[in-house]
Amino acid sequence: MAARSNCRACNRDALDVPREQMTVSRPDTRRVQLRFLDGSREEYELRATPSVRRYVLTARIGRDGLGVTLAYNAAGELAGLSDGHGLAVALDYTGGRVTAIRRLDAGGSTLDVLARYEYSREGDLVAHTDVLGHRRTYAYEQHLLTRYTDFNGFVTCLEWDWPARRAGAPAPADAKCVHEWRCNDRYPDERYAELFFEYHREHWYTKVTDADGHATIHRYDYHNQIVRVEQPDGSRDTYTWDDRGQLIAMQNGAGQTERFAYDEAGRIAAVTDALGNTTRTEYDAAGLPVQVTNAAGDVTHTAYDALGRPASVTDAAGATSYRWSDSGRLIALTDPKGGTREFAYDSAGRLVSARDCSGYETRYQYDVRGYLLARTDALGQVTSYRHDARGQLLQVTRPDGNGEQLAYDAEGNLTTYTDGAGQVTRYSYNGNHQPYSRTDAAGRMLAYNYDRQWRLTHLRNENGESMRFRYDALGRLVEETGFDDSVTQYGYDAAGRLAQSRQGDAWTAYTRDALGRLTQRDMRGPNG
Repeated sequence: MAARSNCRACNRDALDVPREQMTVSRPDTRRVQLRFLDGSREEYELRATPSVRRYVLTARIGRDGLGVTLAYNAAGELAGLSDGHGLAVALDYTGGRVTAIRRLDAGGSTLDVLARYEYSREGDLVAHTDVLGHRRTYAYEQHLLTRYTDFNGFVTCLEWDWPARRAGAPAPADAKCVHEWRCNDRYPDERYAELFFEYHREHWYTKVTDADGHATIHRYDYHNQIVRVEQPDGSRDTYTWDDRGQLIAMQNGAGQTERFAYDEAGRIAAVTDALGNTTRTEYDAAGLPVQVTNAAGDVTHTAYDALGRPASVTDAAGATSYRWSDSGRLIALTDPKGGTREFAYDSAGRLVSARDCSGYETRYQYDVRGYLLARTDALGQVTSYRHDARGQLLQVTRPDGNGEQLAYDAEGNLTTYTDGAGQVTRYSYNGNHQPYSRTDAAGRMLAYNYDRQWRLTHLRNENGESMRFRYDALGRLVEETGFDDSVTQYGYDAAGRLAQSRQGDAWTAYTRDALGRLTQRDMRGPNG
């Protein structure tokens, strides 16, 4: 909680904390409430166990009254969460550590075990099994994560450092990760996305260097707010903050600046772009934006109901009105032309019907897990869906009986797609979840190769022809060699925007305004 010196108004029961953009109140001696600028709130309650007394979060509620409640067991451990509309999970513990998270049905019975967790004798998490049985593993040194293997078996490795480490001193709480890379267990020496980290607290900067030696420096102020990012090509992005920790200016490498102004409550009041155009926002007593005026003088007005939900939005096109249910669901929307769309929901807040401006209705059904099961259009035609326990779409059946089937790898990447004619397309991926190959039903394959920074370097088509790509220190494409061996080169301005391209003796130059919008394109061939 912030110190009293940061408070704008203080009394026995409330603290108004501008820097944190919240108000702290105490409804009674056992409860504390945090109310935020957006109208949402968090509620805490004093709980006592044999060893400790503390405030625990019991609810997170939005301005509309919808939210999540939290329950605790006798040991003071979080035991469950519920949204009050059918979505609920329970947590199981052994020795004070979460061992399983279970999804519950409306009756409180276990529907799925969403996750299982295993720990070492030292208390470190060593394995996580998901709802489909896929397993991730973790390894540590002095409780510092040194190795993480994802569901597909790809590995992330981390090295750590701290003062006196080489002298055998134990790892302190502020030990720093100094080296990170990805690899495959079958080829451990092939490192990808390798990064080295340097921390210079005494000089307020951090340095990140990739495997090619390209370094990016992040500089901070006393409050750990980023003030400058220095790119490998020498360009700089700068950030300016006021005394309340609010960002008031951003300047890119080309010297173009965007500025921000705030009201007394810390809300954005004006944004001025690099061309000097200003958009202003005004708020009502509840802190809701009621008027937005852009640089051209166009005004958008928004009116709200008692719960802070938009009741109408009026702009140059006219007024759009909204109606909401008692449970906070949008039930009607009327556009400026008077057309109305209506929506209905089940007790869990899921959309069950939508009626368009012409009166045509579409209906929706859901399975026991809450995933879409069927969609019935205005003609009564039904499209059905099937999902796995993770929510991944497995099958779509069209009204004519034709359908598609989908399968995924352990990380959720699409591996096979079967269309309505039974034609199968297969996909494979690298350790960064980028496509490695695509093979169609006829056996024709597209293949993708990447460098150690996961940048696409080669694309091979079905005929065995290749496109090649080359990048600069910032990872921007600077050269592309086509299937026909034609070469296109690219250049960029100080802000990182495309400034020119060249193919053979043909040049194209791009001129942009301070917002990066293209204002002119000049083309020049071999004859001028």
